[in-house]
Amino acid sequence: MFLPNFLIAGASRSGTSSLHEYLASHPDVFMSRPKELHFFDENINYRKGIEFYQGYFNEVDSETAVGEATPLYFPYGLIQESKGEWYIDKEEDVPRRIRDTMPDCRIILTLRHPVHRLYSQYLKNHWQGKISESFAAWIQNQEEAFNSREPRIGGVYQNRYGIHLRRWYDLFDESQIKVLIFEEWTQNPYPFMLDVCRFLGIDPYDFSENAFEKRNPASKYRPRHTKLRLMSKYIPRRVKTSLKRLMPEKKRGYPSMKNHTREWLLDKFESDIQETEKILNRNLDIWRR
Repeated sequence: MFLPNFLIAGASRSGTSSLHEYLASHPDVFMSRPKELHFFDENINYRKGIEFYQGYFNEVDSETAVGEATPLYFPYGLIQESKGEWYIDKEEDVPRRIRDTMPDCRIILTLRHPVHRLYSQYLKNHWQGKISESFAAWIQNQEEAFNSREPRIGGVYQNRYGIHLRRWYDLFDESQIKVLIFEEWTQNPYPFMLDVCRFLGIDPYDFSENAFEKRNPASKYRPRHTKLRLMSKYIPRRVKTSLKRLMPEKKRGYPSMKNHTREWLLDKFESDIQETEKILNRNLDIWRR
C-alpha cells in the first residue's frame, strides 16, 4: 500500500493542473486520478481513514515519485476573526494532518499574482454558474463574511499568502517545500520542471516531447449565465430569440477587470506580497509590474 511522497498543495488557479499533467507524463512519476482527492481538507473523506486514501495509489508500480494535487490544501487550517486576528482551527488543520500522516512528504506550491488569481477564481465560479454578482460585489460580500467566520476558503482569504506560507514552514522543513511563481514558470516551463524533478529526486530529462502543452487555457472561458442557458434547449425558438438579448454573449478569453477595482486590490494585497517576499527571501516585483 502506497502513500504519496509529494503533494501539489496549491494555490488554486495558479497552474496546478499543468503541474499535475506535466509530472504525470514523466515515467518515474505516478499522479493520482482524479487530480484532486480532497482527502485532507474534506472531513467526510478524512474520516474514512488512511486505507481509503491509499486506495487511490493501488496502481503504483515502479514509479519513485508518487503524488496528488489538491489546491485547497494550501489555505485550510487558519481562520481570520473579524478583528483581523488569526488562529488555528484544530478540526480543519490540513497542514498538520498532512505532516502527521506523511512527515517526510515534499510540498510543491505555485503562487500567482494575488489579484490575478482572485479574478481567475471569480471568473471560474461565474462561468460555472455558482455566482451571479459582479466581481466588486463578490469581493465585498467576502469581506463582510469575515464577521461570520465563513470565508475560510474564500477568494480573498486564499490570497493571504504570507499567513498560509508561515503555517507550512512551521510544520515542514524548508528543504521539503518548493515554491514556484506562476508568472515565471508558466512562460517557460521546461527549466522549472527540471528543477522540480531534482526536488523530487527523479531524472529531470526524461519527459515526453509534448509534455509541456498548456493546460486549462484562459481562452476556454465562456460566460454562461446560468439558468437561461441551462433551460435553453426546452425553450421554443421564437421565445429564445426574444430572450437572446438578455443572455450575455459568448466571448473568448477573460473580460477585463475595472481599473479602480484592480488598483484597490493591488493596494490591499501589497502587505501580503511584502510578507511573502520575506518568507521566500526573494524579490517579487514581477507582481508589481
